[in-house]
Order: sequence, then C-alpha cells, then structure tokens
Amino acid sequence: MKLNFVMPEIEIIDENRKKFNGIFYYKNTRDGRFISAISIYKAVWRYFYGEIPQNYEINHKDFDKYNDDISDLQMLTKEEHKKIHSVSGKKADGRQILKLVCKTCGKECEAVNVGRNGYCSKKCAQKALPEVRICEICDKKFSISKYESTKCCSKKCMVEYVKNKTHKKRICPFCGKEFDTYKKRTQRYCSRDCYFRAKKESK
Repeated sequence: MKLNFVMPEIEIIDENRKKFNGIFYYKNTRDGRFISAISIYKAVWRYFYGEIPQNYEINHKDFDKYNDDISDLQMLTKEEHKKIHSVSGKKADGRQILKLVCKTCGKECEAVNVGRNGYCSKKCAQKALPEVRICEICDKKFSISKYESTKCCSKKCMVEYVKNKTHKKRICPFCGKEFDTYKKRTQRYCSRDCYFRAKKESK
C-alpha cells in the first residue's frame, strides 16, 4: 500500500466536534467515538489507504479509542483483532477482560468489567436469584428470575401496580366534583369547562 502524500490533520473544533478532510464528526454519547457517516478513525484509514476489505478491522495500537491519528491505526483480520485484545486483556473499546469462575456452574469464563460479573451466562445469573416474593397485585408467589427489584409476577400486574401507585383523587376547586388524576397528575380542575370558567371569574 502507498500512503497518500497529502496529510490533513484532525481538527478539534470543541469537545463534541472534530473535523477531518472537510467533514465534521460528532461525538457519540453512547461510546464517546466521533462519527459522521462512519467513525472518524475509519475515515482516516480510508483516506490514506483506501477501502477496508471485508473481514478486516482497524485496530488502535495503544488501545486508546480516542487516538485517531494514522500512526496509531493498523488493519487486522477479525481473528487477529480479537486475539490481540484477548492477549492484552482488553476489549476493542478499552474495557478490561476479567478471568473468573462462574458462581453457579463453576465453569471458567471471561467477562467485561460491567454488569453482573460472576456468571458465565444470563441463565446462570438468573439461577443465582432464587428468592421468592409475593406479587403486590395478585398475591401470587414468584421467583425473581430477571429483575431483582421487581414487585410483580407479570407485566399485567406491573401495569396495575404502577397505575395504583400514581392514582390520586382530587376535588375540583370550581364545582367540587371528585375526579381521577391518574393520566394528568398536575390537573387541578375536573374539566376544561371548569378551568376556563374559573379563569374567567378570577379576572
């Protein structure tokens, strides 16, 4: 491969914008990378070396996903890319890989340092939550198989639970009628008619 002799620099506009070869790239709030139609590091590589072949990926040599300088980029096969990060003990996004033994089945596995690390799979993590609770709505006993904080045995009961929790009765200050504020908790009057009539009389 021949390196393109024209070497534009990556211009930092502000903390959320960069500019390369006349194109603006914006910071992705999910992972912090700068993207436009493609990620800026891919655009840099393509500018200097051309299209990235299928089954190849661009690696940051120093594992810094924010360093998009061409000197820090290299093209590897997917297998090579995975292997180099496995050996370094880091994922492609810089997160540490942890070696552990599953607390449920005893199997050796790897996990990234986020979430519930201690299990080889979601299935094993669910098995580790045997606590039984009583549904707040139907009084049915259920096992916490997914969400530790859940108070209901099903989505149907959860909808009813939320409805009851946010349900309030108020008295209309104009006509004295009692009304439900479940849908509009900031509502003061029972109807638009009472609202406008009260507003008219207050003038």
